[in-house]
Amino acid sequence: MKPTIACILADDGVITSTEHPRLRSAMARLKRAGVLDNPLPGTFVLAADASERAWLRAVCAWSAPLGVLHTTTAA
Repeated sequence: MKPTIACILADDGVITSTEHPRLRSAMARLKRAGVLDNPLPGTFVLAADASERAWLRAVCAWSAPLGVLHTTTAA
């Protein structure tokens, strides 16, 4: 895995191809290798992190800048 992708995933838990278009082909290769999963178009998370929290991070990144209401913020 490229250090740039690893650093972004460590910091944010999600990486999007719209924010990092130069890494798009590397992210596609990592998805084919089973390292990354893309729950939503253009949004990638670690395949090993198949949790609700990872899914929520992906949804928030995918819907940016509109945002997503969840849990206590939705009340």
